[in-house]
Amino acid sequence: GDEVVQLYTRQDQTSVTRPQMELKGFQRIPLKPGERKEITFTLGFDQVKFWKDGVWICEAGKLNLMVGSSSEDIRLRGTIEITATSKKTAN
Repeated sequence: GDEVVQLYTRQDQTSVTRPQMELKGFQRIPLKPGERKEITFTLGFDQVKFWKDGVWICEAGKLNLMVGSSSEDIRLRGTIEITATSKKTAN
């Protein structure tokens, strides 16, 4: 069968209120019974940005990562540190 692996993020300490969970990626993986596979997600500015004061912004701070088969079935958690705030004007 297939497993759909979903990546969610949450960033608590930002200058605006952010959602508790945001879906940032997913992959459908075909698996045989008992089989395991390693998958990779890539996060960059475009995946973690939000709109504030007329620009896209990514604020420094901890970014919580959650991986599971749904938002109700999180199986892996981690945290990464965004070390600098970045801004980009809309084009």
